[in-house]
Amino acid sequence: MQIILKDLGLLVVGIIGLALLGGAYNKGRSSGHAKGKAEAGQETQSLQESLNRSQETVEELKSNVSKLETRLSDKSKKLEQLEAGKEKAIADAIAVKKSELKEKQAKLQTDFDKARHELESKIRAEMEAEFKIKQKGIEAEFKGKQEGIEAEFNIRHEKERTTLWAFIGVALDGDERLIELFKVLPRTDVLACLMKAKKDKAMLKDLQAAAGLGQEHFTKVVETKIQTLSESSAGGEQLGSTDNEILALLKKGPLSHGKIVKAAGKPKATVSDALSRLRDSGLVEQDPNTGDYYAL
Repeated sequence: MQIILKDLGLLVVGIIGLALLGGAYNKGRSSGHAKGKAEAGQETQSLQESLNRSQETVEELKSNVSKLETRLSDKSKKLEQLEAGKEKAIADAIAVKKSELKEKQAKLQTDFDKARHELESKIRAEMEAEFKIKQKGIEAEFKGKQEGIEAEFNIRHEKERTTLWAFIGVALDGDERLIELFKVLPRTDVLACLMKAKKDKAMLKDLQAAAGLGQEHFTKVVETKIQTLSESSAGGEQLGSTDNEILALLKKGPLSHGKIVKAAGKPKATVSDALSRLRDSGLVEQDPNTGDYYAL
């Protein structure tokens, strides 16, 4: 910038010099008649030398102007290159920022998905743990109620059994030998034989006769009479395999309808029909309170 101002100053000085030279030349011409030719020649020569110097200055100024134009053109090109480079740098920086933002967005999404999965897993685990606790509580409560019902039924069943053996003593005419033999038999056999013996004294005599031949023979006689009693109680029909299977299960103790179905491995309807037949024949008792437990 300083160089440009200096060159412009030289150009102005040159123009002023030319103007002075022209004025002096004109003055010399007008006063040439008044002075001598010698003085006019000297002044003309001096003016000519000044003009030559001014022309040299003008040429130098022209050269400097040309150089300035060249330098300005170069600077303009450099500015254009800088502008282009600046735009490219800005575009590159924007692309880098976009790429970084995209990576951050992907990372945030990954972190979010991971956090959501962890939260869902935690909530699911807590819900499952809470459900298991509640389930255990319900199962414990149900088991407690079931055990209470079974205990109550067993107590009542034991009372009935005590009453039964009192009845046995009467039905067997106080025959201690028969009573002892009956005690080793399942309750099904006891009930069936007593039901028949109460109505048929001939059966009582047969049992008394069989008692003298030992427990094994006595048991076979009772089983034969049970079969006969079952046929007559069921309208001449023999007990089916399901009936006998249920009787065998109940010999171990009272069971609920559901446990009988599970233990027998039979359809629910089949077990219900068998229990109905056994109950009607007097071989099985049903709990009058719950209607669900059965016993011999």
